[in-house]
Amino acid sequence: MQKKEFYSSSLELDKFRDSQYLGWFYSSEISTFKNQKIPQDPTLGPQFAKAKSILENFRKGNLKTSEAFDVDKLAIYFAIEALNGCGHGSRWSNIRYYYNPITSLIEPIGYDGDCWKNSEVVMDKYMISKEEAIENYHLFFEDPIFFEKYIEELRRLSNPEFLDSFFTKYNEQIERNVKIIHKNDPFFYYSKGRYYSNQKLIENKFNQIRDINAYLQTTNNQKGIVEIYVGNLELMPIVVTGLSYGAEVFEPTFEPKKILYPRGSVEIIDYQGYGFKIPTELILNE
Repeated sequence: MQKKEFYSSSLELDKFRDSQYLGWFYSSEISTFKNQKIPQDPTLGPQFAKAKSILENFRKGNLKTSEAFDVDKLAIYFAIEALNGCGHGSRWSNIRYYYNPITSLIEPIGYDGDCWKNSEVVMDKYMISKEEAIENYHLFFEDPIFFEKYIEELRRLSNPEFLDSFFTKYNEQIERNVKIIHKNDPFFYYSKGRYYSNQKLIENKFNQIRDINAYLQTTNNQKGIVEIYVGNLELMPIVVTGLSYGAEVFEPTFEPKKILYPRGSVEIIDYQGYGFKIPTELILNE
């Protein structure tokens, strides 16, 4: 009976396994990849020390994503991971990095993809709140500079023309590689449809209705400011860009863009205050 109960809940096993990854994130050693001579090298040694310091400070929360990483390349990496359903490769214990000595920034290297999930599962894992996090993804996405780049890349990859162009350009190479794989695994099945299906899931994420709660908090006509409390009910991030009242649109007072992160499945809604500029003669009722 005990054995049956233990194996009855794969969800609990997944939670236990994922909690280990979060522990590894904070306790694992940052080392070179299959080359122990690098730290003693007169050129590469100091570069490794610099890269290790950057990753340590990012892990401790002392550096933002945009201060530690090349956010353009990192955004492309995470977007491609989502398109391919490869969340496994971006875990701290699996991911590999390159230190660029010219920019002094860290760049991701695709490694150990294990691509079997759909895009929605991967994106939801990336965008989970800090309170519910069982892995390290939230640290990357807490930086609005990186988050905006990531959304831009998702939009680019979700355009059907992107995959059409990709497969037209690389079709010959893909077919050649599939034939090589078939020599060792004749039952290997390759289909472009899976990528188009994942692409559609990404597109659907952007087309979902934006569901929020919004409440009038304070109004100061003398200063020409109204404050609204907003809570995100979605599982996608939301950026508040303005306030409309009748035919008028009021500019926000906050800079830079404030991201309302997705609500965790077991969390109370997190409300944030947003100020907007209003005409001093405008009278607002509740």
